[in-house]
Amino acid sequence: MKTLARISLLSLAALLVLAIVYYKERVLFADAPHILFRIINEGTLKIEENRWGAFITQLFPLVLSKLHAPLPAILFLYSISFNLFYTAVGFVLYKVYKRYDLVVLLTLYFTVFATATFYWTNNEVHQGMAWLCLATAITEHGFQKQQHPLLAGIVFTPLYALAIWTHPLVMLVAVFYWIFYLIFSKENTLIGWQKGAFTVILSLLCFAKFWQGMHHGYDSGKIEQVTTFSATKLRDIFSYPQWHFFYTGIVKHYWLLPVCIMGSIIALGKENKYLFLVAYIIYIGLYVALICITYPAMVSPFYIESEYMPLSVIAALPMVMLLLPKLPLKATGAAWGCFLVFKFILIVLAAKPFEERLSLLTLIEKQMQVNKTPKLVLIDNAHILDKPLILVWGAPTETMLISALKGHYPQNSCLVIDSAQWQNFNTQSSDTLLSCFEKKTIRQMNPHYFCFDTTHSYITITGL
Repeated sequence: MKTLARISLLSLAALLVLAIVYYKERVLFADAPHILFRIINEGTLKIEENRWGAFITQLFPLVLSKLHAPLPAILFLYSISFNLFYTAVGFVLYKVYKRYDLVVLLTLYFTVFATATFYWTNNEVHQGMAWLCLATAITEHGFQKQQHPLLAGIVFTPLYALAIWTHPLVMLVAVFYWIFYLIFSKENTLIGWQKGAFTVILSLLCFAKFWQGMHHGYDSGKIEQVTTFSATKLRDIFSYPQWHFFYTGIVKHYWLLPVCIMGSIIALGKENKYLFLVAYIIYIGLYVALICITYPAMVSPFYIESEYMPLSVIAALPMVMLLLPKLPLKATGAAWGCFLVFKFILIVLAAKPFEERLSLLTLIEKQMQVNKTPKLVLIDNAHILDKPLILVWGAPTETMLISALKGHYPQNSCLVIDSAQWQNFNTQSSDTLLSCFEKKTIRQMNPHYFCFDTTHSYITITGL
């Protein structure tokens, strides 16, 4: 496992290198520029949906902007901060805690379903999974050292809370892993009442996160899709676009998933844990059904890939823990290395749409500069720009950051919207910037980095 973990750690480092190569494509796409723009202007962390684990990457732009670091440096470091964090967690797991199995699982998480989603940095489930691996290593280390139960609880509770609160999907992995640990771990030193106590703590954390998600913003809409779903509609899942995406995807790009499932089935069969094997298969089926129910309509591959990524850890867990240590090293290492090379090729090939959208945004900003049109609204009633831009809502901050990187002052900003939305979002104020879902006055901007034209109102045109 040490050799496999070493290969895995090198793979996490290789993903960091790709993050450096494609830093503009990542940091100038959708959520990343929107959050970055708000952090710089408002001078605080911008934690969305109580996903507190995201603080670790947001510290980069927050601290750097307060130090008045150059904007290109802030964008660059924010873009790579995500993979820098994942690689650092992998290194700690490998070097400090000797948890080679967790390093392999973390790498599987970032590769099995990853192609286009690599370019969407700000889905907090990735950070949540890294926090979960770290929480697992730290708490189990304490269990092995027979740490006092009170101290173990003080360590366990905030670490697992941080991981689970970073994204709701993390709790599905946390619950599965905890049950697996209690049943299979040979280094589990917990006695009966301790197992029950920590199980109760984990259950309460999951319940609290679920309850909070039901009553707050973005997560509430997703949870409502599940809580209002009728069991009589289960058969309809097989007609959903998400199901088609899943079963066709595992043939084309995500074929390691069925390999992991088969390996786990073999591992559990060798352990004669047939009841757990049945529960394992059901759990995987329920996870796929959960994604299909939550997203009944098709969404972009970059988004839905990230929602399936936790499934790779669930699917591979029995195989990694029980089977891989018993397989021949050379064959296993070679297969693992070949798979990772294959995935890196797919990730690089997936860059093209993100490169093209960046080129289009750069062209739009260039024409705005040439035409002396610093504030522009593109009315796109036919949603023609949805395909080349993938997502259009982030265009105001994306174009403004592109303009700032070019040294333009004041910066140019372009809003892409349809006429119905424009009627509600329109402003005649010359000192108001129409950003993503919000309006900002010149007084709400960080003058060290941003300034927009206050002498003219927005100019509207239809199409490009």
